[in-house]
Amino acid sequence: LALWRAIQKSPINPKTGRHSLAVFLANEGMINFTLNSLCSLKFVETQPNQHITIALDRETYDAISNINETVIMYNSNFTKRLVNNNQLVNFYDIVKIRPTVIHQFLMWDTEIINFDGDTVFLKNPYEVFKDESDYEVQCDSKKYYQVPYNVTPVPWQVNLGVHKVHPSPSMLKLYPMYLRKLYMTPKMQDQNVLRQVLKPYKKKWLNNDTFIINTTKYLGVDNPNLTMRFLDPMLVTNAGGLYLDGKKNWKKESKRRNIDMPVLIHFFHLGHNRDKKNLMKKQQLWFVNDNLECEKEKPPGAVNFKVWK
Repeated sequence: LALWRAIQKSPINPKTGRHSLAVFLANEGMINFTLNSLCSLKFVETQPNQHITIALDRETYDAISNINETVIMYNSNFTKRLVNNNQLVNFYDIVKIRPTVIHQFLMWDTEIINFDGDTVFLKNPYEVFKDESDYEVQCDSKKYYQVPYNVTPVPWQVNLGVHKVHPSPSMLKLYPMYLRKLYMTPKMQDQNVLRQVLKPYKKKWLNNDTFIINTTKYLGVDNPNLTMRFLDPMLVTNAGGLYLDGKKNWKKESKRRNIDMPVLIHFFHLGHNRDKKNLMKKQQLWFVNDNLECEKEKPPGAVNFKVWK
């Protein structure tokens, strides 16, 4: 009921005529990152009804309510201590909530966007989606600052930390099959299962960022194709590439395209959570004060993005 109410309050996408909503999933083990992400979102040109957070414990619910963000309580028995990449089977059980919720939204003819809690927003993230594909997803690679990296084969490097799903006929048929396989493989993460499901099928580029997957054998002749678009790696960046392995290429490309800063930074490929937090603070991208409240002004790293200067 709470999810349905959130949809009714969400904006209508003028391109499609459907409701569109972004969702965060959070537990106490990752609450600092989720608060930082939500606080950063307050400083860009978005509206409060464009996103909600699903809290897995009372502590998370209270912390997010305290910064005046819309939050829904999901009563669960998941451990509050659980954080990213620890106790993997239990962690993957939590992660499975994400596609399960997405499937419900799709059944309600709603476009759903997922943002992981270790994301920092520097500009309006909703403007990166073109809404011309079934699936729009972040590139997982630390070296792909351009797509397509190689025309053949298609780089199968999806990261579900940032992605948008449309309730197209192909997606509505794919998702129950995807969920079934996901729940049958408790030791696999959701994006690894998605790769395993779709990787064997023939695919080709439609343009410089979108490819088409021949799903006839999987979804039947009535749903012969699925389109997937990689989000621009220069706008939807990952910290592993931005600050580590690919930093020279990302900086060079930013100058070539005259991009002052990314739209968002997803802090993955960094190892332990303490490394993520330390890097966020070092880059002055921490939006939360010691009382777990949002800062009143943007931190310097969000005003002057020195990495690309």
